[in-house]
This record gives sequence, C-alpha cells and structure tokens, in this order.
Amino acid sequence: MARRSALVAFVALAATFPALACGGLVVPDGDPAGPRPSVSGVASAPPSGSAPPIVGTGSAGVPSVPPAPTCDPAKCELPHVTAHACREGICVPVVCEAGFQDCDGDIWNGCEAAVVERYADEDGDGHGALTATTSCPKAGVAYVESHDDCDDTNALVRPNQTAYFTQPRADGSFDYDCSGADEPRESRVYRGTCLCSDFGCSLGEGWFVEAPACGAMGTWARAPGGFSCEPLREQRGQACR
Repeated sequence: MARRSALVAFVALAATFPALACGGLVVPDGDPAGPRPSVSGVASAPPSGSAPPIVGTGSAGVPSVPPAPTCDPAKCELPHVTAHACREGICVPVVCEAGFQDCDGDIWNGCEAAVVERYADEDGDGHGALTATTSCPKAGVAYVESHDDCDDTNALVRPNQTAYFTQPRADGSFDYDCSGADEPRESRVYRGTCLCSDFGCSLGEGWFVEAPACGAMGTWARAPGGFSCEPLREQRGQACR
C-alpha cells in the first residue's frame, strides 16, 4: 500500500515539471541566440551561424582612415630655397637661393651648403687642379688651396717634380714638373775629348751624333775607365720631365 502511494506521488510531480523528469533545465523566456546554461552551470557559446557583434570607430562600424597629408608649395619654407615642390605630401627643394646648394640630399634642411670655390686634388699629390669647382664636394676627394697641378689625374705630374721619365704622360707630353716644356735629362753630345794622367784617363761622355728626343732611344758614349780613351757604346732612352 505504501509503494502504491509513492508511485502515484511521483507521477503527479512529473506531470507538473516534465523537464525535471528528464534531468534537464528549463530555458527561460528571452533571446534564443543568447548563452544557454548547461547542466554544469557554465554558459555555452551562441549557436554557429549567428553574426558576431560589429566593432568600429566610423559609421556602420567601418574603421576610420586618417586623412592624407596635404602640401602647398606656396607655403613651404625650407632654408635657402626659392622654389618648392610637393612629393608624396612633403615639401622638397627645386631651386636654391643664390649662393647655396643642396649637397647632403636631406630635404629637411633645404639648400644647406654655401657655394664656394674649391680646388680638387684628385690624384692626392698635394696640388690642386688648375680650374676651381663650385659643385658639391666629392666623397674621398681632398680640396686644397693651391691650383698649380697641370694634370690632376696623375700623381707623378706636379710642380717641382725632380725625377725624369722615359714614358710620356697621357696627353703625350713629358712635362712632369708643370714647367710648360719638356726638359731632357741629358743633352750632351760626345766630342771625343779624353784627358789622361798618372791615375788614368777621363773621357767626356755624351750622345753620339745628337741627343734623341724625349722617350726615344739613342747611343750613349760611356767612359771605359782605366787608361783607355775608347768609349763604351750604350743604348739608352732619353728621359725627360
């Protein structure tokens, strides 16, 4: 009799709360797409297919874009620049003020270098070129006050050069000392003069017949030494400077 009463009571309770009879939870009225509590009490994610929320700073959630930089050449004021242009929204120099130039390529300081006369010493012999330059200095080139180098591409060519050479310069001349002329090392001609003493004979050396031109070969009369007056014949090149 007691069992029958308990069974009747459970059936009545199940009819009143059907969800509990299945071991579940009743979902309250509200947003069906919202989080659904699980049996364990942890909120579950919204169903797949639902749209994510829109986040943005502009209208309709579209991110805002910063405005492009603006540039007006008439309002540019770079140092020592008389004419400007705009490149990608930035002022750049076009025409430098008289007496100035842009040598470093830095647009922010405009035309920073004063125009001055310089004498380049490109061959590094300490003597500058004959003609001054007002262009921007070249990297690796020294500039000096002197401007007396008649060939600034050859370090062997310079004022006060004391050596002689059998090979010409690039321009075909032998003016290695920038004197304006080709100076031969030996212009003496052999005359056959020979003086002898108890200690030997002395022969006057020189070129046979005539002195050769700069760089040309000739026959040189060399003293034999001892008591001989017969010259030794020697082929030489005429060196000049």
